[in-house]
Amino acid sequence: MREQAPKSKRGLQRVTEPDVGGQPPPTAWHGSPTLPHATEYFVATYPISSRARAHTSSLSLSSPLPPHDKSYSSSTLPVQPHDSSSSSLPLARPLRSSHRPPSSPAMAASIVCSSLRAAARPAAMRLAAPCRAAAAATPFRRFTTSRMSLVRKYTKDHEWVDLSADGKTGVIGISTYAAEQLGDVVYVELPEAPASDFVDQGDAIGAVESVKSASDINAPVRCKVVAANQLLEEKPATINQVPEDDSNGGGWIVRVEVDEEGARQVGELMDAEAYKAFIEE
Repeated sequence: MREQAPKSKRGLQRVTEPDVGGQPPPTAWHGSPTLPHATEYFVATYPISSRARAHTSSLSLSSPLPPHDKSYSSSTLPVQPHDSSSSSLPLARPLRSSHRPPSSPAMAASIVCSSLRAAARPAAMRLAAPCRAAAAATPFRRFTTSRMSLVRKYTKDHEWVDLSADGKTGVIGISTYAAEQLGDVVYVELPEAPASDFVDQGDAIGAVESVKSASDINAPVRCKVVAANQLLEEKPATINQVPEDDSNGGGWIVRVEVDEEGARQVGELMDAEAYKAFIEE
């Protein structure tokens, strides 16, 4: 049995489940029941429109719904009998499976209204979410104004040169292997920039001093210095951190202009794999 309380303000009925002894426990309108074995819930008793009721009658359910009546209450809901041999508490409502009909006309009306809204929704709106998901999964290539590098080559003196795609400009620095061998860099001597003349391949264009030793920086190819990395004067240790970074804040040494002879000399230098084999010998 279930105790039925008067209707609340919004068409709801309060239903209190009995405890194990079969007597309804005292409850309050706000908060939890005063006894731990009581369950309180509310059942909607809103009327259903004629259109919703007509659509509900066409639904294929495992068992028919009771006829609509404004006086319909929770007393018609099935209650699972309590097995006294079991130590578990009685279930007020059986577990609902996918084939069980709605437990109240209000719930059936809600299902019908949801179905009608989905059927009336335009196809474009139904496709909007999948299209957004597909667009989010599509990779986009981000283009920047940074210089496009064609190839990076290395010398036996452990300098590297990055030649641009047009073969007319480049960036020069020292390799990671050279930076590790030098140890902590404390001073970097930079050339004057921009220079007025080209320097030949192998000519010194700067120097690096560390706590261990000092070493010249030689031009990997024939080139003319157009800019020097002034950051290295303030933070020479940048070479130890990112020696092969040719971006702003990197450890590159100079930016240069390359002529046809210099571009040809780049092709004679070692690529990354050949340089790796060279330093491992």
